[in-house]
Amino acid sequence: MRLLRRLLTALVLLLVLLVGLLGVLRTEAGGGLAARLAMQAVPGLRLEGLRLDVPWGVSLGHLELADAEGVWLTVYDARLEIAPAALWHREARITELTAARLAIARAPVAAPGAEPAPPATQVLPALPHLPLAVALQRLAIARLEFGAPLLGQTMVFEADGEARLEAGKAQARLGLDRLNGVGTVRLDARLAPAEDRLRATFVLREDGDGLIPAALGRPGEPVALDLTLDGPAGDAALRLDAKLGEASTARVEG
Repeated sequence: MRLLRRLLTALVLLLVLLVGLLGVLRTEAGGGLAARLAMQAVPGLRLEGLRLDVPWGVSLGHLELADAEGVWLTVYDARLEIAPAALWHREARITELTAARLAIARAPVAAPGAEPAPPATQVLPALPHLPLAVALQRLAIARLEFGAPLLGQTMVFEADGEARLEAGKAQARLGLDRLNGVGTVRLDARLAPAEDRLRATFVLREDGDGLIPAALGRPGEPVALDLTLDGPAGDAALRLDAKLGEASTARVEG
């Protein structure tokens, strides 16, 4: 996907530039200058409290992204820490990416005149071949909020994870624990689009007030899903175990 390639390329460039700009960011004026430059470059972006944390971290007090309909993304008390020495080993390593709160109120609206994304032509997204490996060692969001326009109801989670992209292959782990209800999500995925390989496990648990019972018209009944995929992306071996309430169970293999 073009968007994924652009984001990952921008991330690598940001990490490399960050090493060279640490001296500037050590001052309050330098942090303010960096924030102003970023806001000028990205329409709808608002930054507050950008500063350097010794030795190799950057903290941000408040971030907002807005479109024609208003603010759709808000971040509070975020921190990014990198390992510059890893660049010598051709790796852009983020040792920590954390936030006290990340709220996604709704999906952003397209800018006027924006071209629609082209239809996907393959099962797995095309991953960029970057000159460096990109590693995220620790992702931690104390409060991850999804607004009702996204999921049909407001859902709040604590999130943790890690990810790595190298030589056109990607692997990622994500865990979500619901805070305004009872529910957990666990995802572990490995993608190799050039080899047409996919390996993934997905585990979901929800109580009767969760999203899936509501979508199935079975409120009040807890749900459990265990899904595994392994093999060629277009023909991966699948196993799904599902349970809804105390009596409804199903297993699908193929």
